[in-house]
Amino acid sequence: MKRAVYSLLAVLAANGALAADAPEVAGNPQGVQYLAEMPAGGNQGVIASFSVQVPLDGTGVAFTINVNGASFDGGPFLYHIHELPVPENGNCTATKAHLDPYARGEDPPCDAANPASCQTGDLSGKYGKIQSLPGFSANYTDKYLSLTPGTPSFFGDKSVVLHYSNKTRIACANFHEVKHNSTYGGGSGSNGTYSTSLPTSSDAAGGPTSSVGGGASSTTGGSRPPPGASSSVPASSAMKAMEAQGSILGPLLAIFALMVL
Repeated sequence: MKRAVYSLLAVLAANGALAADAPEVAGNPQGVQYLAEMPAGGNQGVIASFSVQVPLDGTGVAFTINVNGASFDGGPFLYHIHELPVPENGNCTATKAHLDPYARGEDPPCDAANPASCQTGDLSGKYGKIQSLPGFSANYTDKYLSLTPGTPSFFGDKSVVLHYSNKTRIACANFHEVKHNSTYGGGSGSNGTYSTSLPTSSDAAGGPTSSVGGGASSTTGGSRPPPGASSSVPASSAMKAMEAQGSILGPLLAIFALMVL
């Protein structure tokens, strides 16, 4: 039902019947990460990564962006999320227009002071153009994008496109889900992107976390016994249990004997 409502809203917006500011997206799923990498389509001299994860509060998505490679004139450069993925032939034009589920349109230009009023996919409009290439990096959280499939602002099946200042397309790449075994913890790897390695230290609750190779797994209120240790109930506990059973069985046996007689 919820997905049908989202789909209806997107259709109305696409036909100009529901132009409005983008709402903040809450409840994004934890533990997922998407990545778009260049070179892919367009100019193969662009070396870039657009890494995306969900913040701890689940509101919006957190970007880690690095753009390097060949040197280009014609800046400042723009980049946007587009509404379609890059086809197999790498044609960036086939990605169509910017992701704009609320029918905002490109004119007037995005006001960075009011990002909710911008096209959802207009990242450089909301967070700044790329002044020169190569050598661009950025980290920010966009509260208006979604990593929940079926919602209007979901972009995990879409693309990111890099443009010259005149909007000619330079390069493009598809977002895809990165498979990993850890939930988001806010850390970063040595290369500046978020780490997807399995944690090996204690978790936030203080218990051991799972690790590769059959190590200790997380528990609630205790830990797994060390190798070779018995998992049986201690003798004192067993005796208490038997005594408790005996205190109940005695009266029951007496009642049963009276019934037989």
